[in-house]
Amino acid sequence: MEESAESDGIVRLSTDFGEDPLGAYETALNEETAILDTARRWTAHVRRVDVAVADTWRQFVDDVEIADVLVRPAWHSTDDGDDSDGRLRVLIDPGGAFGMGDHPTTRGTLELARKHMATSAVSEILDLGCGSGILSIALVKDSTARAVAVDIARPAIEASLENSTLNHVADRIAVSLGDVRSVDGAFDLVLANILAPVLLSDAHEIVARIASGGTLILSGFTETRRSDIIAAYEDLGCFLQKELLVDGWWSLQMQRRNERLEVQ
Repeated sequence: MEESAESDGIVRLSTDFGEDPLGAYETALNEETAILDTARRWTAHVRRVDVAVADTWRQFVDDVEIADVLVRPAWHSTDDGDDSDGRLRVLIDPGGAFGMGDHPTTRGTLELARKHMATSAVSEILDLGCGSGILSIALVKDSTARAVAVDIARPAIEASLENSTLNHVADRIAVSLGDVRSVDGAFDLVLANILAPVLLSDAHEIVARIASGGTLILSGFTETRRSDIIAAYEDLGCFLQKELLVDGWWSLQMQRRNERLEVQ
């Protein structure tokens, strides 16, 4: 999705709805009830673009190194083996989703998660707002862990499914459309690299999916929301273990105390 502010002061949002844009737009409005009232007041216009031109960004994308992981654009290689220096190689094609590995929140979340898994027993992972699936894939690929990956955007689900297959971990990652409320159970490690307002509004639901004594990694916010987010999760029985600042974006690692928290 692209956002632009024209000289008249109006903000215009552009996105790709495929071959039937108006039909897809109507479907999205009917399914995403949270935005229905606001979005129906928007004026929609259809603009045809050359898909080949829209994909020219791919030729400028390079490998991304995150901790001991090398994220490689899938169109640059079909070899998903490890590099000679021992780094785990993950092939990613984000498609229409977020997550090539270069964003500071992805880097921060993955670095904390990889270091945590190197020293702790983790068998069940929940990836909230999975995007391209990069986090789940990088964590299960060289471990015995399994992951549940959810996102509210269909392009993210499509990308996660394709990337998990590309990296030969589709049997250990369950991908589905939804948010934290669509997930049952408790997990050793919960990842939530999403927007700050959602981290705050869904804090109770997110903490309720962390196994007692389990770990939570939060990202998707800058300094202005850091203290609010820490306070919200501390009130729900979590405590801060580590934090990582990458290019102005925070990633927080918290642990849930051994206390019971009911799902609302």
